[in-house]
Amino acid sequence: MKRIFPLLLSGIFLFCQSAVAQGLNDSNKTYHAHFTAGKDHYDLKLHFYTTNDDDELKKNSVFTISRINPSPHTIYIDSLFCKEFFMDSVDFTNDGIKDLLLIENAGARANVYYHLFIIWGDHVNKIKGFEKLPNPQADSDIIYSTGLYGMRMGHSLYRIKNFQLIDLHKKIDVDFGDSTQLDQAINEVRHKKKK
Repeated sequence: MKRIFPLLLSGIFLFCQSAVAQGLNDSNKTYHAHFTAGKDHYDLKLHFYTTNDDDELKKNSVFTISRINPSPHTIYIDSLFCKEFFMDSVDFTNDGIKDLLLIENAGARANVYYHLFIIWGDHVNKIKGFEKLPNPQADSDIIYSTGLYGMRMGHSLYRIKNFQLIDLHKKIDVDFGDSTQLDQAINEVRHKKKK
């Protein structure tokens, strides 16, 4: 249950935020934020150039990352789909430095999807396929994704290696609120890695 409560609150918050912010992503709106990765500081800018709020296959924004220190300069620019401007930071690579999450979409049943960017120095890697994982969370070196449907949850386990999302081929289907099988699966994968 300890794993599910933050996930549920996050999903409810983002669902409510999405409902309130529906009209915020008008074309030609630009949002700025500050991000810190280790000792480095970055300016993040998301510019919505269209009001396309529904079709994930169509890009609707330009995302720019500029490193502030030692002198300001742009290190990353890409077009992508974003439902709204919401960011978070979580260490998905287990290196002690938080990675950048940028919301991609909030789907049905409080399933939230993110773009994941690993940033260090002047380097940025967008993790391909991460935006397909509902409600991703990190448990040190293991990433678990939790899809909510009905009164059930489907968990899948992943790891990031060499900036690639690796499917650990561990899928668990449980009743809502049951984290016992997830904990067992994570421990089993860790034990297998040590051999």
